[in-house]
Amino acid sequence: MLLSLLTAAALASPWPALDHPAATGGGERDAAVLIAVEDYAYLPDVPGAVDNGWAWHAWMRGRGVPEAKVATLFDAVGHSGEPLARAERIRSQVALRAGQVEEGGRLWVVFIGHGAPAADGSDGLLVGADAGSSADGLFSRSVARGELLGAAREGGAPEVVLVLDACFSGQTGGGEALAGGLQPVIPTAMVELGALELLAAGTGQLAGALPGEARPAFSYLLLGALQGWGDADGDGLVTAEEAHAYTLASLRGLSELTQRTQEPVLRGSGAVVLGAGALAGPDLGAIKLATLRGAAPHRSRGLAIGGAGGAALSAASFALAWYAYQRTEQAEDLGRAESWVQVNHAAWWGGAGLGLVSGGLLVGAAARGEW
Repeated sequence: MLLSLLTAAALASPWPALDHPAATGGGERDAAVLIAVEDYAYLPDVPGAVDNGWAWHAWMRGRGVPEAKVATLFDAVGHSGEPLARAERIRSQVALRAGQVEEGGRLWVVFIGHGAPAADGSDGLLVGADAGSSADGLFSRSVARGELLGAAREGGAPEVVLVLDACFSGQTGGGEALAGGLQPVIPTAMVELGALELLAAGTGQLAGALPGEARPAFSYLLLGALQGWGDADGDGLVTAEEAHAYTLASLRGLSELTQRTQEPVLRGSGAVVLGAGALAGPDLGAIKLATLRGAAPHRSRGLAIGGAGGAALSAASFALAWYAYQRTEQAEDLGRAESWVQVNHAAWWGGAGLGLVSGGLLVGAAARGEW
């Protein structure tokens, strides 16, 4: 257990958790469909998608969106034994939740997963959890952007916000093709939907993970922006334009680490207020600098602290071993002597093990320039 605590301190993530947002209200009339596909049945996985999905769910609750109006289509299997985030269920849930939006409210549709181009390049597809590994299997088990908006409008939603953390290149964040036989069609003329859209990347670009963290970058950064990271004018409110500007500047600034060009896109009115809060964001400059040096921020300090703690515990173990040795010499009977011998051996070996671990942590800290 002690070793686990030391390791956790040394390997703490530089990216703040977003799953305990402030209760800001403002979403009492809204509804939401949250789709996060991490474990695809036949395609490469999207690590961290579900973590981001649950963080968005927590934010919706903080905004006061009723739980009965929030659909979570994450990595789970329904009673039918089929993935929840399959194409037909996505369509039906969008239509259902659209009908639950009250006057003055909006429907949120958040998708975190793979994207692909439509066969004719006219639109982007959101790939369902059960999409096949062939072009036909992918096209038949995906949902077009236009279909999502159509389902929302049919359901009666007066206002729709689409947050799509997927690129429409038909590739993974690392540039590999999603499906065999899928031609590199680039959707160069995606139809304007007439809705507010926040897209993870521009035409022909890839959407990928945060540097040093296995979770999709865009939906994470956008969620942080809506909680205050993106409040450029300090008025406590975050507009669509402010949120977009934050994600764009962040991903541009981190491109040296991510080794990709990823420039989020905003479609629709940038003046719409989407979030509120005063949450302070991470120091992206420090993350970049420390990562380029070969360690995440504070990781070398964490190694040093862990090493020092381990050394102290090792010393305490050796002290216990010496005490047990003395008590063995003073024991009045064989039974007590044997008991103290066992304590002596356990403490000695424990101290030796902790010494090796702490020494390794301190060497790691020294190699990173902390000590």
